Amino acid sequence: MTILISAYLVLAAVVSWADPVSGTVKTVLEETESAKNLALDNSLKKSYADQVGANGDQYLAQYQQRYRGLQTLSGTAFEVVVKQPDGSLLKISDGKTGTDGSYSTDIPSQYQSALADGKVSLVFYADTDRSNVTRPVWAIGALMQSKYEKSGEIAIGPGGGELTISSNDTPYSREFTGSNHLMKTVDKLNSKVDTAKAWMPENLRQSADLGKVDIFYPSDEKIGLSIMNKITSGTTAMTYHPLTGKRWIEVKGEDANKVLDEEKFDFFGHEYGHYVFAGLVGGDYASYSVDVEKHDLGAITGNEKFATNESFAYFFAGVSQELPQSLYKKDYIAFAKNEYIWNEKETSPAGWGATPADAKSNRDRAIGSMKRTLDELEAKVNSYENLTPADRNTIEGYFTEYLNEIYFGGQFNKDEALGKTMSVIAAKKPKNVDEFIAGWKEMFPGDAGKLDQVMINVDKKIFEEIRDYIRQKREWLDSLGVGTTAQPVPASFIPGGLAVSPVTASEFYVTDNSAGRLLAIIPGDFDGYRQIALLTALDRPGDVDISDGGRSLVLAEQSKVRKLFFGLTAVINDAAGQPLTGAGVVLQGDFPTITTKTDTTGTVSIMNLVKPNTSDYLVRMTVTHMGKSQVFTLGLNYTGQKVVSLVFTGN
Repeated sequence: MTILISAYLVLAAVVSWADPVSGTVKTVLEETESAKNLALDNSLKKSYADQVGANGDQYLAQYQQRYRGLQTLSGTAFEVVVKQPDGSLLKISDGKTGTDGSYSTDIPSQYQSALADGKVSLVFYADTDRSNVTRPVWAIGALMQSKYEKSGEIAIGPGGGELTISSNDTPYSREFTGSNHLMKTVDKLNSKVDTAKAWMPENLRQSADLGKVDIFYPSDEKIGLSIMNKITSGTTAMTYHPLTGKRWIEVKGEDANKVLDEEKFDFFGHEYGHYVFAGLVGGDYASYSVDVEKHDLGAITGNEKFATNESFAYFFAGVSQELPQSLYKKDYIAFAKNEYIWNEKETSPAGWGATPADAKSNRDRAIGSMKRTLDELEAKVNSYENLTPADRNTIEGYFTEYLNEIYFGGQFNKDEALGKTMSVIAAKKPKNVDEFIAGWKEMFPGDAGKLDQVMINVDKKIFEEIRDYIRQKREWLDSLGVGTTAQPVPASFIPGGLAVSPVTASEFYVTDNSAGRLLAIIPGDFDGYRQIALLTALDRPGDVDISDGGRSLVLAEQSKVRKLFFGLTAVINDAAGQPLTGAGVVLQGDFPTITTKTDTTGTVSIMNLVKPNTSDYLVRMTVTHMGKSQVFTLGLNYTGQKVVSLVFTGN
């Protein structure tokens, strides 16, 4: 016994523990859009939210908190390390954060001076063992569950306190912070479904069990039926294996942060909707995932089961964002964008053109463009109304309107609406709206009156209210001037070759044989296009083609063939709207630093930035002009040339 006591006393003399150091840790995703693009984006969000009956300002605040607010880092493993004199790290302890993001660790007395000097740090690992989520695995894929993304070294002081891991911190990983925010979306959706299950008959609740949601970085390809949403840095996909019944969600891209940046249509919530739907219909899911010729919101797909599956996913994206996804969402946003651009030009010092004649011509063309947009929307509404009920059921997003009205319309409590919706789908496996409503009335006969009102409200919304919207917008346009419906005249040149982006189908790359240029033809203001020179001084360029799944292009010149990976084009104006000519540009990122200058149009184009081994798509552009500098943080595209318009203020 004496020996044991002596041993204990010796140990106590070597390691003496101090009071715990504790606090909380959170993550934050910094905004990557320019102020100009962010203003447009926020305006479109607010306009759409107001249009569908929500409070636009309130929705913007909610969106800001969800994607840019501080998020607790829950259930995450960490190590406590001390930096040694030679720069190496010594692990002295480990732990895991609580559900509220709290951490606590004891620091031995011999490291108290290092703690005071800021040499004691926490390193967090995204390898939580939470029961329903596998944390995103980075770099290797899901087959290597032991390799996880980690944060950098986050120094702590004697008092501990609140720690924040920012997506812009170096060397902290943007993927790490993006992953945490993505998991918060998963938690939110899980909670909604679990709460709604209380409204499901007990024998059906198992069909809504979420099981284990797998989020993989990058894609770990598996055999199955995949439904994907393309974003600028990749895709999110829900995959279903018809033999095993297993389903999973993948984030197929290079950047978790980018997945959240592109959530204007809540791509992740949409794929999560497919995930829930697959669980509800079980082995029948394959029949809801057939190939169709037209696949887009509002498209007449020709297959009612496919349209039902997609419509549920759009509905669930609305549940995720607490904002209904309308059948006419893209039409609302397209017109709102034109309105925004119109108002910007009306108040801009540069106005509509350098001369009164140019200004009138451009103004009339813009009015005509917006009138054509409304004409096309009206034609779409008429075509829907003229369809037979059976054909109407094949419209992608038509079923969504009924689900929206049930969930958002006030006839039902939201938890009740979601729970009963899942019940009917699980029990009846409806192919269309009519079977869904009939099944609901059979399972919950007391709701028949409410459902009849839902049918009336939806019919009014998709036919009467949209026509009121068109009428109001036309009255506004009539107050502006005559306008012209003539299409804009394209610039003239002798094309040598043409390639169409396989990803967007709205971006074109053309070689100008006469002037030796490679042009990008991209969507511009209103429904027009604008051309930007990516390369000049070429030797009679000819054929051009897109390669590497949209990440590069192959260009033929007179005596050679070149392959170029895409990069960044920035069109920079000053605060008065004039081109920033001859400005110095320094670009830094996952490549050697590049120094160049803007041309006479204020444009700088840099190719070969997005290569196969690119892992970081965030770049830092420093623009210098007349003794002033300004830094822009930009995100490259996963496919195609990134084209941005920037305003230099020299702040």
